[in-house]
Amino acid sequence: MILSKSKTVLKTLAYLALILSLYSLSASFLGAETGTAPYSILNNSENGLSRVRNILEKEMNLETKVLASTLKSLSRINSSAVIVIMAPSLPYDYEEVIALLEFIATQKAGVLIVDDFGKANTLLRNIWLLFSLQSFLGGGEEEVVFKGIYFNTSAVTADAGSFWKNPTNPVITNFMDSYGFLHDIHKILTIFPSSLSINLEINGTDIFVPLPAGLLQTTSYSWLETNVSDALKGKLSPDPWEWGGLPFSLGLAIEMGNTRVAFICDPDIFSNKVLDISKREGFDNEKFVRNLFDWLTRSGEINLIIFDEAHMAHLPTDPLYGLMLWLKVLSEASSSWFVAPVLPLLIFSIITGYLPKERPTSSVLLSKVERVTEESPFRRRLKWYKRSRDYKNALSILSRHLLLEIRRKYGTWGEDLRSVIDRLLIVRYDLAKDEATLRRFAEIMDSIVSGKRKIKKARDFAEIINLYRQVVKILEV
Repeated sequence: MILSKSKTVLKTLAYLALILSLYSLSASFLGAETGTAPYSILNNSENGLSRVRNILEKEMNLETKVLASTLKSLSRINSSAVIVIMAPSLPYDYEEVIALLEFIATQKAGVLIVDDFGKANTLLRNIWLLFSLQSFLGGGEEEVVFKGIYFNTSAVTADAGSFWKNPTNPVITNFMDSYGFLHDIHKILTIFPSSLSINLEINGTDIFVPLPAGLLQTTSYSWLETNVSDALKGKLSPDPWEWGGLPFSLGLAIEMGNTRVAFICDPDIFSNKVLDISKREGFDNEKFVRNLFDWLTRSGEINLIIFDEAHMAHLPTDPLYGLMLWLKVLSEASSSWFVAPVLPLLIFSIITGYLPKERPTSSVLLSKVERVTEESPFRRRLKWYKRSRDYKNALSILSRHLLLEIRRKYGTWGEDLRSVIDRLLIVRYDLAKDEATLRRFAEIMDSIVSGKRKIKKARDFAEIINLYRQVVKILEV
């Protein structure tokens, strides 16, 4: 039974791999656009990052790669790298966060997290939760507890003091650059950005306050517009209940040991469209891209840039869609702690199930029985299950066959053999001497059919068949 289930699993995985592979190949042949996700380095449209890829590869001589499965795949990378998480639309789980932290703990690394209203906070929430758990285990109680830095997803940052066409397109001219990599940058164009907030716990109450200082800052004529629909229409003004009248941070850079981390609150800064506008209008976005990655790579000490595309929303027509689904299945199966340990057993069961079985040779007798070529479907199925050692299904067929025969001869109905035998013993007093045998047989068969009892050896199956023949003889069916 284990072998038959293993074969089913193997066939299912094989069909899934075939479907997803054919899907990706057919989409490619039909000329489907590759890299349809917004802010993908494979996307050549206005909301793509193909220009950033050209800057990194052709101008800075850096190697770029795409992570198409899960962050847990970072455990297979044995070299320094900068991990770029750009406007994710799918959430991150604990195992991915642990894999990322393990990577930056063992390698000289850089991490760039860029988002505004996406799912990057699921990554940050799990990171801060692990840090707070470590702090909790270390002991100590404080009135004010730092619980992390997050992207503000409830408000748009607007700046009436410095903007392009609309206050929701702030032009950043204030920089708190303690590392000195923005010395030649004067203005950066942002489009509908978010802002950074600090989560604090004060006397047991969670509050979120704007980050007071950061890498990129708006002017003091800024506010956080909570009416996003009005902001999209360009009709907005600060309200008394909204944060305003102070600079807001749209970026942060931190160096921790061998790791450099940057948070940027607007993925549009890096998009093809905004890079084109900045080049035409005289903004420094393209120079900002070079300087930021130069800092993250320690001026070329790190040569590999890995973009996480697994958490982006690729369209089903994208050839990468099917490929990424298949890679995620493989990664989950090989890296999850509750799946990976059973893989060797599953593979062994599959291989042994498909190996040819050695059977003794037998002479063919041309008797009347051997010349009969027709068999009932019932007997063919029974022989098939017996040859494949699927004893449960073989005995289930015998049980159903016996129930039909008893119903046909005695008119006795029942859901299982036990109930049928109970009714027979009431009306057939002559079966009292064989009551123990009948009840024992019914109990064995019902427990096997229900799955409570398993038959693994041919010897046990043969004993049950002998008992079956005795019951058939007793009941004369």
